[in-house]
Amino acid sequence: MIYDVCETIVLDYQERNDVEGFNIELLREFATDSPFGENDFQSLDTLELCDKLYEHVYKQYKAKNEAISRKTFPVIKQVFENETQYENIAIPVTDGLKTVQVITNIRKALEDKGRKYPYPSKKESC
Repeated sequence: MIYDVCETIVLDYQERNDVEGFNIELLREFATDSPFGENDFQSLDTLELCDKLYEHVYKQYKAKNEAISRKTFPVIKQVFENETQYENIAIPVTDGLKTVQVITNIRKALEDKGRKYPYPSKKESC
């Protein structure tokens, strides 16, 4: 899924040679700056841009998930140890504007220290 969005953004903005629009779209979709400059954007082929953008965004995605794990694991552990009647826990996750509740099994989250995430796979296209 991440690769698909990267691919769409690269295709849309490279075709128009719109570096500024590309940078704004990256901020809007991924809250990140471009991993390459204007010269790279104009000189690299589409596949290279897709791959580099995906690697950049995916690295940030994993770092954010690790940060969430570090913050939520102590709470999960505390609930597991002190509130034994619960099987699942709702963990609020926010982007600063919206908050969603992620429901997870307490025992499984404790076993993997809250680090198990469904990482998206890279789609080989572009």
